[in-house]
Amino acid sequence: MKKLTCFTMATLMMLAAACKKDKDGPDGNLPVPKAVDIGLVLTNENGEYNLKWASFNLGASNELEYGDYYAWGEISAKEDYTWDTYKFANGENKLTKYCPNTETAAYYWDVKGREPDGLTVLQGDDDVARKRLGRKWRMPTKEEFSALLALKDKPGYKFNKWEEMKDAQGNSVYGLKITRESTGSYLFFPAAGYGVQTTLGKNAGSIGRYWSSSVSTGLPVGASALIVMANQCDLMAADRYYGYSVRPVCEE
Repeated sequence: MKKLTCFTMATLMMLAAACKKDKDGPDGNLPVPKAVDIGLVLTNENGEYNLKWASFNLGASNELEYGDYYAWGEISAKEDYTWDTYKFANGENKLTKYCPNTETAAYYWDVKGREPDGLTVLQGDDDVARKRLGRKWRMPTKEEFSALLALKDKPGYKFNKWEEMKDAQGNSVYGLKITRESTGSYLFFPAAGYGVQTTLGKNAGSIGRYWSSSVSTGLPVGASALIVMANQCDLMAADRYYGYSVRPVCEE
């Protein structure tokens, strides 16, 4: 009986540790970024919060690495990005989840229909930042990306939409750089390209695309993303099956 009790206690401790890791910590397979305070204080239904940004892309190990590419709402990187391989679709434009209105529920151009589910932001289990790094982290919303871009017109910030950085080998890496002048803290979003079909890093060095957690209001089968280019830095809508970069955020 004593042996059984010891075994039971050990089993319970292992289960508790596993649950805690799933709830609060990273999965151990990806480097954990630092939380960068860029001075972005926002307001939601719970009041004010200080939004901090990951120091590098999900799947990278430093700010100059591109990291991995993820389809919107998928929690693993893959090698083929099409409607046929997308988790939340039954073929082109035929969504199975995150259908907030009748237009998305009607499969966009298709006549087949379904009931709208009203979902406009990724749920926790479909948020790759939360699933891979722990509950402290999540993907930014469209509104949070908009607030970040608005810093270009705010005193005390240096906003360079096409900064040239040098990696350890002396290679040039281009992307968006936002610096908080009072502290010197900064964010760099490299032009990592994107994944489409079996091509990973398409147009890397010329364009960067970063998913938000928000569905698109203009493109029914799309989601909102940040686009970074030499002559453009803005929000866009894109089909959800594309493989884009992810830059996590947290509230501290």
